[in-house]
Amino acid sequence: MKHKYCFATFFLLYYVFPACGQQVADSVVRQPEKLAEVEITGYPSPQALVTTPASVSMIDSMLLRFRVQPALVSSFNMVPGVRMEERSPGSYRLSIRGSLLRSPYGVRNVKVYLDDFPLTDGGGNTYLNCIDLTNSSRIEIIKGPDGSLFGANTGGVVHLIPSGINEPVKPAISIGGGSYGMFHEDAEAGVQIGKHVLGIQESYYRSDGYRINSAMHKANIRLSDKWQYASRSSIKLFLSYSDLYYQTPGGLTLQQEEDNPRNARPATATLPSAVAQKAAVYTKLLFAGITHKVALNPHLDHVLSVYGSLVDFKNPFITNYEVRKENTEGFRTYLEWHDIKTTESNFHYTLHLGAEWTQSNADIHNYDNNGGLKGNLQAQDNITSPQYFFFTRLKTEFMQRWMVEAAVSLGYAGYHFKGQPPVDDRFHPQWMPKLATSYKLNNHVVIRALVSRGYSTPTTAEIRPSNNLLYTGLQPEYGWNYEAGIRLNMLQHRFMAEATVFHYRLQNAIVSHLDNSGNAFFTNAGGTRQTGLETNISYKVWKENNPQSVVSGLYFFNSTTWNAFYFRDYRIDDNDYSGNRLTGVPAIVNIFGISCDFIKGFNLSATYNHTGNLPLNDANTSFADPYNLLQASVGKGFRVHDTDIKLSIGVDNLLNETYSLGNDINAAGNRYYNPAAKRNFMAELKIRF
Repeated sequence: MKHKYCFATFFLLYYVFPACGQQVADSVVRQPEKLAEVEITGYPSPQALVTTPASVSMIDSMLLRFRVQPALVSSFNMVPGVRMEERSPGSYRLSIRGSLLRSPYGVRNVKVYLDDFPLTDGGGNTYLNCIDLTNSSRIEIIKGPDGSLFGANTGGVVHLIPSGINEPVKPAISIGGGSYGMFHEDAEAGVQIGKHVLGIQESYYRSDGYRINSAMHKANIRLSDKWQYASRSSIKLFLSYSDLYYQTPGGLTLQQEEDNPRNARPATATLPSAVAQKAAVYTKLLFAGITHKVALNPHLDHVLSVYGSLVDFKNPFITNYEVRKENTEGFRTYLEWHDIKTTESNFHYTLHLGAEWTQSNADIHNYDNNGGLKGNLQAQDNITSPQYFFFTRLKTEFMQRWMVEAAVSLGYAGYHFKGQPPVDDRFHPQWMPKLATSYKLNNHVVIRALVSRGYSTPTTAEIRPSNNLLYTGLQPEYGWNYEAGIRLNMLQHRFMAEATVFHYRLQNAIVSHLDNSGNAFFTNAGGTRQTGLETNISYKVWKENNPQSVVSGLYFFNSTTWNAFYFRDYRIDDNDYSGNRLTGVPAIVNIFGISCDFIKGFNLSATYNHTGNLPLNDANTSFADPYNLLQASVGKGFRVHDTDIKLSIGVDNLLNETYSLGNDINAAGNRYYNPAAKRNFMAELKIRF
């Protein structure tokens, strides 16, 4: 039956829709104005996406229209090479090109920026699940290591750009509900008063969850002020607070999943159940930052961002009750020297010189967990984790056709444990270079290539995991990435296609394991050999307003990821895992999407996701089955005076698949499975004044 669905979807997208698109193109004249060229703002200076030498993808308004659930898990998974998992509501894991290998939970070896501020702390962790991603104007994803500009990472960089932070937004509110007790609402407003752009945004989400012990609620509020005190100089203030709670049902064995996928992890002969221990995560995050941008003269700009955060974290788990108090502070600054571009000039350059420093302190206490209540103290540690690096970058452009970029950084990292005895360890300084180039063959085709080095130190949670032991022998992972690609940009930016091939050799790869109690611990796994191909095609077709036309707009895309990821030189005791597939990484992911706008404000969107099988342990003795997901939504837009209103209804997992949206890899007792919800529905009302 699954193969029939696959074939039907393939036939529909490759034969029927292109034919419809041809009829649309032949019957009417497209709108004469062309779409604006897309710019990437995550780099120190903005640059056009089509000529960027790196592999960069964007989650923008076009992809967001396919979203069915309030969370952006499906939106991230539409990007080739990117995989976001949600083992239970609120528990996110983010992978770029296989970096999920070392993340039993959370986000590691991927650097995340929130506007101008690093969201990744000095310990290498990112509280991505505390951020309201749905109120991002767009999300930029740099795939592959880019330590030359952004410090320690071996997977890539994510740049979150909140809405209303740079330009005022009209007041808007949305409210929705759905299966399993899901309810959400959010509101935002912005106003410009003189030279100030003020913004406020709040949101709330709750769900009872599909599984037992998988309820969640999250509240967010965000304030911002951008003061443009001169034509090329500004000060930006940013403040956000989030309160997140989610229950953790725990992993199941295959037999337990088949018996009842909605169950939480049951008790064993030696350990209580997740329900009995009230297993859950409580996280409160306060984040603040200020950015000053100034033009010192027509050629020289300076940017300084100062930021900090406070985290209150509690995690009653099956074996213990962890309490963490964390604080982080840091800055990022750089100078930009550039020429003044003219159409007559055949040579342009931009030079950056900067530094970034972040330090986090974590005060950790582990207690006995007596049915969700703190008991006797098991262990206590205080850890300080500083990271800093210096970077420089030279970007040149010849004949408005050939771009060459060279960058390098020198990074430092370490940690200090105030225990008995105290432990003070500093990793060797690391050079992280990058050389990249792109060449415009004509107005429609750009070829590109790059080589870069990635480096990522063990995080605080890996050196001192939840089993209360110190793993001071854990070493940083590092590797060289080589890639080449081609981009097509045609029909006034309406048709875009991209293909990228890469080869990444990672040394000392950090791999996660789960012991019999479910505690995570980590080891270095020798190395990996990661070769992949990523393709992405999108086509936007518009028609002029024609009362006799049924379809007023059409958009479709396809993204495909092929992964040939293998371990090398990986031996544990008498076991040799060299040549095995990389744990937790599917060999293929293929996604199709189509969105049609009809007359009178109706819209229909659908996406199909085929994810191949993936190994669940390093030995490759257990695999998760491939699955096929179908999501669809229908909406109706209204305009009443100056108010835009949209009502939408969506369905997730239309094929009613049994699958895990996030597996526990290398889990003891073969508890790999975290079943996702069966077919479920939601409805939403949006009003923008």
